[in-house]
Amino acid sequence: MIPLHRAPRLGYANGTPNPKVRVMGCAGIVLAVVHPDGIDRRLSPLFTVPEFGERAGGGGKRSTGFGKRGSGGQSMNVQVEGIVLRGVDYGETHRIVTLLTPEIGKVGAMARGAKRPQSRLRALVQPLVRGTFSLAYRGQGMAIIRQGQWLEGYRAIQEDLWKHAYAGYAAELVDRFVEEATPNPGVYEFFRQWLEALAAGKDAEILTRLFELHVCEWAGVRPLLDRCAGCGAAVGYARMFDLSGGGPLCDRCLDLRRGIPIRPQTCAVMRALQSVPVNRLGDIRVGPDTRRELADLLGAYLEHHTGARLRGREYIRRLREYAWPGPLDGAGGDLV
Repeated sequence: MIPLHRAPRLGYANGTPNPKVRVMGCAGIVLAVVHPDGIDRRLSPLFTVPEFGERAGGGGKRSTGFGKRGSGGQSMNVQVEGIVLRGVDYGETHRIVTLLTPEIGKVGAMARGAKRPQSRLRALVQPLVRGTFSLAYRGQGMAIIRQGQWLEGYRAIQEDLWKHAYAGYAAELVDRFVEEATPNPGVYEFFRQWLEALAAGKDAEILTRLFELHVCEWAGVRPLLDRCAGCGAAVGYARMFDLSGGGPLCDRCLDLRRGIPIRPQTCAVMRALQSVPVNRLGDIRVGPDTRRELADLLGAYLEHHTGARLRGREYIRRLREYAWPGPLDGAGGDLV
């Protein structure tokens, strides 16, 4: 266990330094806010910690906003619904965000003056906020957010450290594997329903495994879980999984191909999650060993086929290492 230490600077509440708030963290991760009456283990979105958190923005390429726009010097206005995937501060008062929209896909846009306390865009351009955005294009430049309307902020996610970590990881997956400026209403609707399920209290870890399986499909590497990756024969109870072949191995192919040992329950849970819509997902009882195996297997599978090393997974892994109380067992040890 790595001991926590106090941050050398004050916490902030609503952008104002609060001398009664201190922050505890380690290795660049904020783990708790210390209030005068004790430790609050749920990081409120009202508090920010400049020295621990880097500027907003995750992995992957920054969205440029190419897509629907005017040609030459002509301007063009588009109104879309969207979810903020990530953002980065630009200059003293501006903010650049990456939006996922059903109409024009993933797009980058600048919110001028959004960092000012009195700006109407300030709440609209925070990560994981769903709203309507009025985008103005001029030539080949980045879209400008002229105005918008806040629709949903998923408060239950923002106020829970573990839910926020899983949601941030999901947003990073979308940002990494969804093409820019390519309309995809199905991906948008899936992500919206996934956030609603997470906010409603569904099992965050199982929801994340379902999300990873859908990402495999978006990336074109959907695993085939009912056929042997070696010979194509039907597989009932799988004991080995071939990362390169993208599926389990039957008993006849165990000696012919290299694979990762898995439990039969792990493959069965993956089959179930691969076929169920997120809005139809019920309560699935999965033991801690199977949960760990699912997380390790899908993480290794994504990295093997895409080469992506995701910061969100590393963040969740560090939370587990520090034994931060998790949403399932109170110790965080069985989480991803």
